[in-house]
Amino acid sequence: MLFLHEFCQMGSKLFQSFILHSPITTFFFIFIAIPMCFCVDNQQYEECTSSLYECGDMKGIGYPFWGDGRPKFCGQQGFELKCQNDDYPLIDIGSLEFRVLNISNSTYAMRIARKDFWDQTCPKEFQSTTLNYTLFDYAGTDRNLTLFYGCPDDVLSQLPATWNISNNFTCSVEDINDTTAFYADEAFLGLDQHLAILRTCKINVTLPVLGAAIDELNANRTGGEFSNGERLEKAMNMGFDVDYSVVRGLCVHCNTTGGICGSSSTSSFSCLCRDKSYPYSCQKSGMFPIRLLYIHQTVRLARVHGLMAELIIA
Repeated sequence: MLFLHEFCQMGSKLFQSFILHSPITTFFFIFIAIPMCFCVDNQQYEECTSSLYECGDMKGIGYPFWGDGRPKFCGQQGFELKCQNDDYPLIDIGSLEFRVLNISNSTYAMRIARKDFWDQTCPKEFQSTTLNYTLFDYAGTDRNLTLFYGCPDDVLSQLPATWNISNNFTCSVEDINDTTAFYADEAFLGLDQHLAILRTCKINVTLPVLGAAIDELNANRTGGEFSNGERLEKAMNMGFDVDYSVVRGLCVHCNTTGGICGSSSTSSFSCLCRDKSYPYSCQKSGMFPIRLLYIHQTVRLARVHGLMAELIIA
């Protein structure tokens, strides 16, 4: 009788263990006790991942840019893009608008051109280009081109003959009778006698352009099928390169921890992670590996006890 009693107790315990550690119990344990680590709880992370910026032929533009359906928290203040007629984006830098010609996500660089000088050399207002140097900087491919407006006619006779042919164009400026205008690069303005002559002009504006565009202008000083103004328009339409790698440092660290870069209402930078947003990088939980090991042990025990229970019942 004693032997039978002990045998029954052992069978009861094995049965209870079977119920506790059966695969069905383990299944519920996984879904109830373990967080869904592979699900995305942060809506901002999901939204920024799925809504990259697009405008015309420009697609797949990510941080720090935002606008036109891509939320502000996916980018950073100062990088809003505004799509024009589904053709090209504009960006405001200071008080000026620029056409965005190209964006390189990998090198943190973009090529832009002044909107007010697009396809024209005679804008309504005259303002030199300035950048927000906390966000942008000029690239090594850029050189300055200075445009002089309202120049006296006798300036033509004082400048070198080659400049009379290709460096002058016409522009009517309000309240200024003189319509003669000139463009000059840094090399020309480096000579004091040239600069002194052009200072007699009423207005001057300095614009960055690609060095290759200036070289092309200088190579075509003898004239050709295009007018001086048309060649100048073409050079300015090529735009110039700006660097915005200042945003790179924090972003790279965020990316290496599995997050994507963004911002918040209280900070210019925020690391958007699957679970939530953090100031600089995603925080990894140390509990997941331990729980995963526990699940593995539970499944193994369930298999052993299940086999033993089958032997007892049989």
